[in-house]
Amino acid sequence: MSLHALANHMAEKGRGPDTMLIHMAPSEVRGLQALAQAHGGSLTVNPETGLPEAGFLDKLLPAIIGAGISYFSGGTIDPMTAAAMVGGVETVRTGDIGKGISAGLGAYGGAGLTAGVMGAGASSISAEQLAAGQLSSGQLAAEQAAGVTRGAFLPTAEATQGAFLPSSAATAYTANPSSADLLSKGFDTVTSSGDAAKKFAMANWKPMAAAALGNVATV
Repeated sequence: MSLHALANHMAEKGRGPDTMLIHMAPSEVRGLQALAQAHGGSLTVNPETGLPEAGFLDKLLPAIIGAGISYFSGGTIDPMTAAAMVGGVETVRTGDIGKGISAGLGAYGGAGLTAGVMGAGASSISAEQLAAGQLSSGQLAAEQAAGVTRGAFLPTAEATQGAFLPSSAATAYTANPSSADLLSKGFDTVTSSGDAAKKFAMANWKPMAAAALGNVATV
């Protein structure tokens, strides 16, 4: 049996809305798991294939889209813009402004939480690079004086909501992290302890509340 036929056969074993197989990096799967956990759930495992399945996230689609916008734009599209984009499209698609608002809330929450996790990863990577000598204390002090959490992201005044803008200083360091690196490290950092999770929740309560409200409204 060819790999293509085998993949189709395995896809047929999916449950509920899970009817596709896709290639994903471990960090991307961890990011989906973090999003699911933020909404009180978890990715499940298909009993026949043993592969992770994301059917639980179907009702979180606006938040997932918002998270994707934040991730793939490298933080250049802030949560409010993501909310306007997703909410506007949903309003036009359904003709229901209430559904548009709900989708916008979900997208804002997903984008804000993703940016917040990436911000936590940025701070953690900065500390590791300082310890490893890849980032000098002078460079770190310059970043802090300029309000830079890490070379890849410059926090805005809405930093507690996880909104970030790109920094021109990002190319100054030998180990400039990618979005996937930031997301993976951020997830590890946020879930490393109860105190870390509590600190993250306190700093990102607005996008968490928006994502929850959007989810409730669309159930």
